[in-house]
Amino acid sequence: MFPRTLKRIARTLVFLLFLGPPAYGQETGFLPGAHRGAVNALVEDGERIISAGEDGFLELWSVPDGAALERLQISVLPLKLMAKRPGKSQVCVWESDGFAENRVSVWDYREKKRIFALPSRDPVRFIGYSARGNFIFIVHSGRAGIVFINAETGENLLPPEIPGTPVFAATGRSERSLISCLADGSLSYWNLETGNEIQTLAAPSGLSSPVLFGGGRFLAGIDEGGLVILDAVTAKALTRDSRIKKGSFISAVPQGRELCCLVPGISGGGERQSFELFVWKGPDPSAPFEPAASGVPSGSGALISRGRFDEESISSFLAFDNGGNASYPAAVFGTGEGKAGLVYGNGGTGIFACKDQRRICEGAVSGQTFGFITDRGELGFLPSDFSRLESGFTLRLVSFQEEEPAYAGERNPYTRISALSGGEFILWQAENNRRAPAAVREGAAVRVFDRLGFRFPLQSVSALEDRALFLDAGGNTAVLDAKTGERTFSFSSAGAMDAAFADGENIILARSAVSGNSAFLKVNIINGETVALPWPASAGVRVYRGSSGIVYAAAVEGNPEKTVFLALDAANPSRLARLFEYEGEDALFAIAESGGAPALNPGGNGAAIYGKEGTAPFERGPGFPVKILDGISFFVVIDGDGNVSWQDNKTGKLLAVFSIQGDEWALRGESGTLRGNVSRGSGFAGPSQ
Repeated sequence: MFPRTLKRIARTLVFLLFLGPPAYGQETGFLPGAHRGAVNALVEDGERIISAGEDGFLELWSVPDGAALERLQISVLPLKLMAKRPGKSQVCVWESDGFAENRVSVWDYREKKRIFALPSRDPVRFIGYSARGNFIFIVHSGRAGIVFINAETGENLLPPEIPGTPVFAATGRSERSLISCLADGSLSYWNLETGNEIQTLAAPSGLSSPVLFGGGRFLAGIDEGGLVILDAVTAKALTRDSRIKKGSFISAVPQGRELCCLVPGISGGGERQSFELFVWKGPDPSAPFEPAASGVPSGSGALISRGRFDEESISSFLAFDNGGNASYPAAVFGTGEGKAGLVYGNGGTGIFACKDQRRICEGAVSGQTFGFITDRGELGFLPSDFSRLESGFTLRLVSFQEEEPAYAGERNPYTRISALSGGEFILWQAENNRRAPAAVREGAAVRVFDRLGFRFPLQSVSALEDRALFLDAGGNTAVLDAKTGERTFSFSSAGAMDAAFADGENIILARSAVSGNSAFLKVNIINGETVALPWPASAGVRVYRGSSGIVYAAAVEGNPEKTVFLALDAANPSRLARLFEYEGEDALFAIAESGGAPALNPGGNGAAIYGKEGTAPFERGPGFPVKILDGISFFVVIDGDGNVSWQDNKTGKLLAVFSIQGDEWALRGESGTLRGNVSRGSGFAGPSQ
């Protein structure tokens, strides 16, 4: 009833309004990585470009430096559309998984703060700001009309009842009038003060990527015949160009006269993408009004450059005001490979500099050691206290694959790591059923737990002192002596989703409450006695034992569903304390206790500490937390970009950020940046079960 991949639909918690740390990129020379996935939208902010990516990140790029400046995760969903608020460091984005989850949100990318977010039941076709940025208009696919919202609060404004399906909208500079391009090929003009329609004019139907340029006097788009430029006042077609076909990119120079068109092609026997860059110039917006046709060439647009992109596919495009200087960028493009680049007036191109980041995906803290696994299946160890890391330290990453694997599933034999005691860890897998778990310590021989006997992928692994608790996908649990590898207890419960030690004699199971099961079950590992922990829930989805001995849990209950977080009293099963709740299901949140208080990231976005004195949000790092660990004196956080950060366990303050790029690591904090080298080797992979 409740699969492991539960829906995550609640993402509007108040504590997501975080202030962020300083932008380290430009100050330290540290170059962020590129997007992971396509760049779907671009906007400009002076000499900086902001890109929105399929990976849920905004990225800032410096045009003068030709380099990436900073990455900021704003969603766990892909970012599909983006518009910039005039005169502000704010963007409005459409976030969507392409299916059921859709959301429109507004972020301040300098303050790293979300202004508001609005869930949407339908996909979004277009978003834009009014000329002065006082309101936002949203056009939904499959829904008529335009939704107008206040740019500061997200509050719905009373719109004119525009019939049909708009594909584009813009206001005049006074924000008193609106032009809307409809899918049926008509231009609709409205008085926003009265809500009355001024006029509707027939125009070519099926226009894609419509944009205004030339001071708002011209509207350009692409139909089946190619590029068409219309008089925005009369809807009359002024010129066409069949070279600008469907699949081309068009963009107007912000606040300017020019329209740029990028036409991709293939050259070199299909191995490289070529391009042609065309520019049309409208009249000077500050000059007295002239007949529209006199401002647009009667023939083709001016071909200003021709060139090629090396091994990059173009996914987005933005015209840039270069003042006619051929040696300065005329346009910016985003690629399907996650990078951004420049097109110059002389035909040259360049890709913004960035570094490929080695992501840390899994980690655990045992004693004074932080053990982790990278996205390439490598194991590494760091001090759990960042202040013990010294500049020049050589980090060794161990690959557990000495030969090319026989099949892809063997490429990363260990995908998870859990803490034992005294600097020792358990390596295990959750993706296949061929590798036995293994105990590992830095600089010591590996011990393999080859008598576990499970036939399913493991679902959770935890430990208390010298005992390890394993749960597989079939609901089987086993307690092993971590020193000898001997099984000391076994238990099976259908629908078990998580397991943790309550104390030295008991374990707690979280499970689906089908067939009359309780959501939580206490099991004595000495005599096998079971005690149901009553809670009116559809499923218990998580259990976690903190260093203080408190057992924290999460359950899904109600209709509509909501996720509740609890503190369990294993000694007295009738005492279950509700910590807080929020709408929607979530089994993928991170939880840890440090300094006597738990930290959580419900909804998969930001995290906060829930102490006795109240809630303290985590100060923002580059990405959202995906795993939170008890670092004894800190919370140690692995984020969605593969960085590791240390947060104060009382205030949530961001203290330091660790990243691996190529053969170098960097630790960035308020006092500067430490660096060191990375070496790589191979190690023992452990036998198959």
